[in-house]
Amino acid sequence: AQQDPEKTLQPIAWAGYTGGYLGPAKMTWADTEQGQSSAAIAIRTGAPSIAYCKSGTPNLASPRLATLPPEDTSEIALPLMSWQTLGVLTIYSVQPEDFDTEEVQLLTELADTLAYGITALRTQVSRSRAELTR
Repeated sequence: AQQDPEKTLQPIAWAGYTGGYLGPAKMTWADTEQGQSSAAIAIRTGAPSIAYCKSGTPNLASPRLATLPPEDTSEIALPLMSWQTLGVLTIYSVQPEDFDTEEVQLLTELADTLAYGITALRTQVSRSRAELTR
């Protein structure tokens, strides 16, 4: 989650099928028509956002699900929170309605652990740089 005026979403890492999802379309977490993906909603609200898409039916909550294979799909976006929102961890499944309450809790804990690790690494790098400039 970039802190620029456009509130850009910049993909950092991914694995598995992308099928054009990470293509040239500009992604944003701004509260605009283009910022209605699960990832954008999770960043703005600070809470997990889940979307489901059934074959042949549009999903207004997550227009990017349409770029995945033409099956029933699920997605969950989990904010990576520190003193500010660092980004979002988004997981896709080709299983319909695939994320139950227990999975959401476990994935939230994973996202919290990732955010803590990212913050700790950034703090360590900042301290090392500060020591080098003394």
